[in-house]
Amino acid sequence: MPRQHIAHVLFPIPVEKAFDYEIPEKLEGVIVPGVRVTAPFGKGEKVGYVASVGAADPAVKGLRPVSAVLDETPLLSSGMFRLAGWMADRYACSQGEALAAMLPSALKKKRSVPKDAIRETNDTESAGVAAGTDGSLPSDITAAIGRAGSKRQPLLVLSSDGSFRARAYLSIIEQCLRRHASAIVLAPAVESAVALAVSCQACFPGKIVLLHSRLGPRVQLQNWTRIFLSDAPVVVIGTRSAVFAPVEKLGALIIDEEEDSSYKQEDTPRYHAREVAETRTALSGGHLILGSACPSVETFYAAEKGAVATVDIDDLSPGRFSGRIEAVDARLALGRKETKVFSKRLEHALQDAVQKGKKAILFISRRGFSTYLSCPACQFTLQCDRCSTSATYHYQYGYLMCHRCNKKFDLPELCPRCKNAYVKFAGVGTEKIESECARLFPQARIQRMDTDVVKSGVDTKSIVRDFLDNKIDILVGTQLLAREPGLGGADLIGVISTDLILTLPHFRASEETFQLLFKLSGKLAASKGARLILQTYAPDNFVIQAVVNHDYRRFFKKEIELRELLKYPPFGHAIKLCLKGKNEKLMKRNAYHLANSIRKHVKGAAVIGPFQDTPYRLRGVYRWSVLVKVEKTESLVRTLKERGKLRRSPQGTGVTIDVDPY
Repeated sequence: MPRQHIAHVLFPIPVEKAFDYEIPEKLEGVIVPGVRVTAPFGKGEKVGYVASVGAADPAVKGLRPVSAVLDETPLLSSGMFRLAGWMADRYACSQGEALAAMLPSALKKKRSVPKDAIRETNDTESAGVAAGTDGSLPSDITAAIGRAGSKRQPLLVLSSDGSFRARAYLSIIEQCLRRHASAIVLAPAVESAVALAVSCQACFPGKIVLLHSRLGPRVQLQNWTRIFLSDAPVVVIGTRSAVFAPVEKLGALIIDEEEDSSYKQEDTPRYHAREVAETRTALSGGHLILGSACPSVETFYAAEKGAVATVDIDDLSPGRFSGRIEAVDARLALGRKETKVFSKRLEHALQDAVQKGKKAILFISRRGFSTYLSCPACQFTLQCDRCSTSATYHYQYGYLMCHRCNKKFDLPELCPRCKNAYVKFAGVGTEKIESECARLFPQARIQRMDTDVVKSGVDTKSIVRDFLDNKIDILVGTQLLAREPGLGGADLIGVISTDLILTLPHFRASEETFQLLFKLSGKLAASKGARLILQTYAPDNFVIQAVVNHDYRRFFKKEIELRELLKYPPFGHAIKLCLKGKNEKLMKRNAYHLANSIRKHVKGAAVIGPFQDTPYRLRGVYRWSVLVKVEKTESLVRTLKERGKLRRSPQGTGVTIDVDPY
C-alpha cells in the first residue's frame, strides 16, 4: 500500500476546487479527512479543511507542505462533507464556504478545540430557564407523530398555541432520547429559543445545550465542544446555524415557526435552514418536524400534496378565532387635517381601551420619529450621502441616522440646498407614534419596544412582564414586539401602516404580510371583545381580506395560484444575481453583459433585468441585480460556476448569488 503524502484541502473561499499539499512525514496518519489544517496560501496562511488524502503523484513536483494540524480528531464527518456538497450545488457557494458555516466562529480561525473537561452543568441556567411543562399529548396526536416517524416523512405540527407545539416537541424529544438519539430544535430568534428551552429544561435536566450568536465566541465554542464530545444524547436548542450542530446520532430535527424569514441566511453561503434540515435528516435518517401557526407556502403546498404529514390542531379554520379584525381604508380615514397617524376608528378604540383599563398594542415596522425630512420650498429630501435612502430623525438621540449604514447627521434648521425654508418632518416611526399617544392620551402609561430601546439597556422581558401585569396601557413596537413569544393578552392591536411590507418589491411580500398580521392576531386576548385594526391603503387586497377573515386557506388558495402563474416557489426557482461596485457606469455595463450571457447560455431561463437594486447605493457601492427564474436551479448554478470565476466579475465588480431570495 503506497504511503499517503497528499492532502486535498478545501478553503472557505469562492473557489470550487480542493488544493493539494504535501503531508510532512511527521504528520503522516495525523492528517485525515475532517481535520482542520493551516497551509500556505498566496503570501500568507489559511485555515482549511482536509477533504481527503491520497498517494503522491511522482509527476507532480514542488507542492508546498501543510504547516500544522489544528485538531486531534476530525471535526467534520463524512455526512457533513456530503451536506456541504449539496449546499454547494444548491446555493452556488463553494464546498469550503459551506463547511465553514458548520463550525462556530472560533474554529474558523487557528483556535483548537478546548482540551479541558466540559462543564457538566445545565447550559440554560444563565438564560434564566426555570421549570418546564407537562409533555403529555392526546393519543391520536401521539399516534400521528409515530406514523410520520415510521415512514421517515416530514411532519407539520399546525397549532396557534405555542405551548401545545412545545408539548409535541417534548414528546418527540423523549422518544429520541429513549432510542439514545439526540435532537436539534431550531427557533427563529434567541428569545424564542430560550422560551423553548424553558419547556425542555424540567423534562430533560442536564441534556439541554444552547447554540446562538448572543452567547459570545467563547461560550459558543464551549457548548459546541460539549455536543461534539458527548457520548450521551443531547438536546440542542438554538437559532438558524444550530442546524449544523455536531450530534453523533440525530433522532429528530425540529423547526419551530418554520415560516419565519430569519431561517434564511443573508451572507454566503445563503442557505435556508429548513432546506438544509430536510437534506440533513434525509442523509442521516433523522425525523424532520416543522411547527407553525401560519406555515410557509412551500410547506403547506407539500402537505396538501401528501409529501409532508400533518398534525392539524387548529384546522386553520377562521371560525376558531374569537377576536374581531377590521380594515380601515387609510385613503379616506387619513385624508383629513387633524392627525396623519391614527384613523378616527383606531383613535376612538384607543381612547376606549385607556378609559376602561384595557391593554393596547400599536405596531409599525419603522423606528425613529420621522422617516424623512423634506423642504416644502424646493422639494429637497435629505438622504444619506453613502446610501440612496432617506435619513431617519431620532428624537431620542437628537440626530438623523441612516438605517442602512448607521451614519449619523446633524439636524438642519434650514433646507441644506435652498436655505430658504425650514425642513418639514414627514413619515412615521415608533417615536412619532409614542409622541402622538402621549398627546392624545396624557393619562396613559406608554412604553416603546424597538431596537433603540434595547440598545439603551432596557430588557424586553421586563417590558413584556410589565405589559402582562397591567403596568403598561399602550405598547408601541416594531417586529421586535411581533417576535416576542411571551407577549399576549392585548385587548386592542392597531397596525399603523399595513402596506409597508405588502408593497416590498419581491415575490414573498404578500406571504410575509399575511404571516406578520396572523402572528399579531395571536397576541389578542381570547375574548370576542378583542380587536385588531389594520390601517391600509389597499383594503380590497386579497391578503388584507384573508387577514380580516382570519382565513389562512383563503390566502393560500390565491397566493398559490399566483405562484404557479409566475413560476415562483414551489413551482420554480428564482436566483438573484446582485452586482456591486463603486464605478457606476462600469458596473451597469457588466450587469447588462451578465443578463445577456444568461439569456444566451441557459435554456429555459426567464431573465428579469438588469434593474437597480433596493437600495441602489449602499455604503458608497452601487448595486444592480438580475433575477433569473428557472424550473430547476442545477443547470444555472452549474453554468455560473463553469462560465466564470464563482461570484466574481471582471473589472472590480463583485457578484453575489442568492438562490430563492427573500
